[in-house]
Amino acid sequence: MKKSLVFFIFLLFVVFVKSDVYVGTTDGYIVNTDSQLVAGASVTVSINGCNTGEGCSQVTTSDLGGYYVVANLNLPSNGIVTVGANKGEAFGSNAGVANQFQAATVNVTICEAPSEPALDPIFDTHLSNVIAKWSSGIDPRGYNIFDLYKLDSNPEERIDSPKNEADLSYTEHTWKVRTCNNFCCSNWVSDTFRIINAAPSKPVLNVQEDTNTNSVVLSWVPGVDHDGDDTFDEYNFSLRSSILSPALSPQTEANLAGGYTWKVRTCEKYVEGLCSDWADDSFVVCTSFAPTNCPACPTCSSSSSSSGRSSDKSCKLPSIEPVVCEKPLLYLTPPVNTISISPVLVLTIPEIVRKKEFEIKTAFSTHINLENLVFSVDSPKGFDIEEYKLSDLGAFNKSRFVLLGKNNVKNGVYDLTFNVILDNEKIISEPFQLKVKKINHWLYILLGILIMALILIYLYYKQKKL
Repeated sequence: MKKSLVFFIFLLFVVFVKSDVYVGTTDGYIVNTDSQLVAGASVTVSINGCNTGEGCSQVTTSDLGGYYVVANLNLPSNGIVTVGANKGEAFGSNAGVANQFQAATVNVTICEAPSEPALDPIFDTHLSNVIAKWSSGIDPRGYNIFDLYKLDSNPEERIDSPKNEADLSYTEHTWKVRTCNNFCCSNWVSDTFRIINAAPSKPVLNVQEDTNTNSVVLSWVPGVDHDGDDTFDEYNFSLRSSILSPALSPQTEANLAGGYTWKVRTCEKYVEGLCSDWADDSFVVCTSFAPTNCPACPTCSSSSSSSGRSSDKSCKLPSIEPVVCEKPLLYLTPPVNTISISPVLVLTIPEIVRKKEFEIKTAFSTHINLENLVFSVDSPKGFDIEEYKLSDLGAFNKSRFVLLGKNNVKNGVYDLTFNVILDNEKIISEPFQLKVKKINHWLYILLGILIMALILIYLYYKQKKL
């Protein structure tokens, strides 16, 4: 009877007071977890999908019988309405669906949640296994409780303290816990920690001084992993692009000639495999510049390596010329036959065709590092042969390249000189000869006449048979 009277009053209000108001209504009862009606609870009614304007939400208070009712809601038939209620520390919510008369009945149970659990903080550690411990919250009504646990983005678990976590990644992790009864839960309480891992320290190199001998023994003290992880060393010598891993101190390098750099780093054997920065050192083997009677190596001023010594060993020794360990090989094209020419002794004179382009194919290597090389050919008037420039050539590396040439000379044999120039000074000058000839057109004419004669003879005998 009470509910009917209230609805009648609201309908009169809708019809006679304001003809354009909304007609949606929601009512219900507020009870606690002991199924007792709760008076004086604050009730908020919200229409799902209705975000702005009048009729989207209403706030009211439950009466002495725990009953509430709100009208003037923009609640369509089959619309969803959410009702939240709270009184003191108790709270709760529920949802309902409107009937064909745009009315919904939604009862709400409000619950006093347990207190928040107390977490034992996990400190940053290098160990990938940790133990999460906490003390559960207390329920104010003495209800049975349980805890929900969650680590990072993993699903939450219903478990008791403690929780063992193994094989965690080396990054930041967050874990959280809340205490629940059968009706509601406390807020989440969280803690964050990191699984940390640092790279080993750099090795300490025993400085290799400049020397007159062509072999050295390179040694070092490995770096230290302050996390206590197992380590190994990696070693690289400038003559080789590959890294020796694992490497043990010392390492012996022989048949040296020139300036060299060597470097070592220490790496974790397991864990993340982190490595230290490279520790590097450089030195000069003076016999790379003179086969005998090598003077003392000078001090070079340049930027320093990690060992504190000069890393730029390109400085020249006084009055000592570089030794070229391999003379160039020349191949000239297009000859009648491709002929290899020794730069010292010419056994056969290659031929090129008059007024035609030709190529000089060259292979060149040294036992030392060279920079800014120029390869050229001195030739008589009528030849035009391009230079070839090479900015860098490493020790024991062979470079192959082509010099393009043109000629506008008469038939005959010509003397030329192949040059290798380093820092504007010729370090190689090797003579060779080219034979220039023109194409014998009469040979092609005679060959054409012979072919025509064979064709005529064939046609004659074929016609005779017919």
